[in-house]
Amino acid sequence: MGEISLSIAREPAQQDQKPPQDDPWTFSCLAMALTLLLLVLILGAVTKGLADTGHKRDIIQGEIFRQVEAVRADNESSCEPCPKIRMAFQGSCYLFSTYKLPWFEAMDHCAKEGAQLVIINSQVEQKFLSLKEDFLYWIGLRKEYSKDICKWQDGSAPTFM
Repeated sequence: MGEISLSIAREPAQQDQKPPQDDPWTFSCLAMALTLLLLVLILGAVTKGLADTGHKRDIIQGEIFRQVEAVRADNESSCEPCPKIRMAFQGSCYLFSTYKLPWFEAMDHCAKEGAQLVIINSQVEQKFLSLKEDFLYWIGLRKEYSKDICKWQDGSAPTFM
């Protein structure tokens, strides 16, 4: 019979291999992960800044509209204080009436008081009105069904949704 010889291949010792932290792919992946994290943080800050800018824009648009309306009404100064029964907000006076009237009668009642149903010009103003949960009130927006469009009682179109 023939003789069988076995040969055993020896693998290099652990110390002969490169440690995994020296692998260029590991460094690249770590650098990419940190870069993506930094981009997410920057994007979050930019998004918040844009939201703040939109909020400020709404405030400015509301103030411009109020000033234009004051000029149209020949009211040279819109800086007069509100009567005691009205609530001031951003230079306008609001009366939350307790009268329960249909929309057209409420509009007429306001006109007799030298006022109008509220025309909401900004999200800030909408938020202010939404805080008055104890009140149910009419606003000056109406839908013209023949044209299927909404307009404020002064004829202007809504400026925001």
